[in-house]
Amino acid sequence: MTRSFACAVALTAVSVTLAAQQGQPQIGIAPVTLTAGPYSFDTAEQHRLKVTIVARGLAHPFSLAFLPNGDALVSERGVRLRVIRGATGVQAKVDADPVAGLPQMPTFRTGGLHEIALHPKFATNGLIYFTYNKAGDVSPTNPQQRQSAIVLARGKFDGKAVTNVQDLFVGNWNNGASGSRLAFGPDGFIYITTGAPFGDQAQDTNSVYGKVLRLRDDGTVPPDNPFVGKQGYRSEVFSMGHRDQLGLTIHPTNGAVLTAEHGPNGGDEVNVILPGRNYGWPKWSYGRTYEGPRWSEMPLAPGIEQPLMLWIPSIAPTGLMFYTGDRFPSWKGNLFVGSARRGEVPRTGGLERVVVTDKMEELRRETLLTELHQRIRDVRQGPDGLLYLLTDEDEGMVLRLEPGAQFSAPNASGVAMGHLHYRVRDVEANKKFWIALGGRSVRLPWPERRRGQPDLTKVEVWRSKQRDSRPARKVRADTRQHQIQCGGVRLRRERQRVERLAGHTGRAHHFARDVDVGQRTTDDERRAARRGALTASHC
Repeated sequence: MTRSFACAVALTAVSVTLAAQQGQPQIGIAPVTLTAGPYSFDTAEQHRLKVTIVARGLAHPFSLAFLPNGDALVSERGVRLRVIRGATGVQAKVDADPVAGLPQMPTFRTGGLHEIALHPKFATNGLIYFTYNKAGDVSPTNPQQRQSAIVLARGKFDGKAVTNVQDLFVGNWNNGASGSRLAFGPDGFIYITTGAPFGDQAQDTNSVYGKVLRLRDDGTVPPDNPFVGKQGYRSEVFSMGHRDQLGLTIHPTNGAVLTAEHGPNGGDEVNVILPGRNYGWPKWSYGRTYEGPRWSEMPLAPGIEQPLMLWIPSIAPTGLMFYTGDRFPSWKGNLFVGSARRGEVPRTGGLERVVVTDKMEELRRETLLTELHQRIRDVRQGPDGLLYLLTDEDEGMVLRLEPGAQFSAPNASGVAMGHLHYRVRDVEANKKFWIALGGRSVRLPWPERRRGQPDLTKVEVWRSKQRDSRPARKVRADTRQHQIQCGGVRLRRERQRVERLAGHTGRAHHFARDVDVGQRTTDDERRAARRGALTASHC
């Protein structure tokens, strides 16, 4: 992360706060409150990433859906639906009043509203679909717990309220409740995830929990569902053997259905959902119990589907999406997975990026935004081609990821005319050396390369005119600093110098003399710089 959290975060993430709790230290990172931002990051393939806060003050937001006019709907887990006006603009605002017309939501844990999605023809029919857990009677086996049932509902949204609400599908009564997701497939059918973290319901063929369901948009069952007409099986079920599935997406080109599933303690998965298949829970898992032993002696068995991707330790996977836009060319086709926390440590969430082939074969992974210490609950691509995230906090936020300002890349040869030359001093090491900056390259002298790449994030910079023996003028630092990337080497400099840098002319190999408050460079330094200057592409 390139912006100092001393300026950016009101309460910084510190070491684990020790507090006696049943004789054990409290685990986790201290709470972090983000200020207005924006925040700047560098990532492996999309350099210069900017994160801005679109909206805040949301109570544990769970799901995000964009409307055609640039507004957005956000479900606050368990309670209500909110509208963000101008969500893709620079002055987004959350409506003070929640959307009216939804059913009364129960207040028990994981009860109430979860997922929100637009009908594929929303522009003409105005229909929105949502899932929620409705409350039933007190559990016959646990008087402290109420029964619940998963519900798929729809209604017509007019911009402020939902009317003509219908419960299209209601599941069987269950002791306890889990989160759910829904998505429309290219076939027009609705796919719904349900959870069964405890007990054997994921393997119970007469239960809808721990399953992926497949329904028509009116809530009826498609005749080609895998268990239609099979005695002892629910016809709505498309696949079985799932734990908690809090991520669901459809592949943009081949139409494959993918879910993100929580393991018990490690063993989090992304699965490709195939009709009639069994994914193993609770008999088989890559995870461990919360006491430490492996959940099962073997993670797989004959007839059990293998996960497409696996995380050990756990990342608590949440939202799931493939990027198809043009604003991040290096990320096109990548799979993004939200993360609430890593390795069972609170406030260590972020965003997982997985590079995959057209056949969904994994090539590499990258973890993003962990420095923010937020629980990422959902990730979506906006109509503007940018990425939007929900943070699952008491004061949850909508974050927007967008490309930051770019500096031109070096050419193939690394030779560039129009260099400005800088004498820099590493503040911590008190070392001085040359660095040459030009319209298309960054050049670091070979002697410094041999000593190891210096940390140029903490340097003082002097600008030196070419063929000029006068002392260099110190460049003042301000809040409009750029960072030029050279592998692990970074040089911070003012934004207003970039245009001068690109337009300057002169010999690339010439180094000025009599710089850095009168200190001269040696002949050895100049000769070494001429014969061994490196470009950014070689750093």
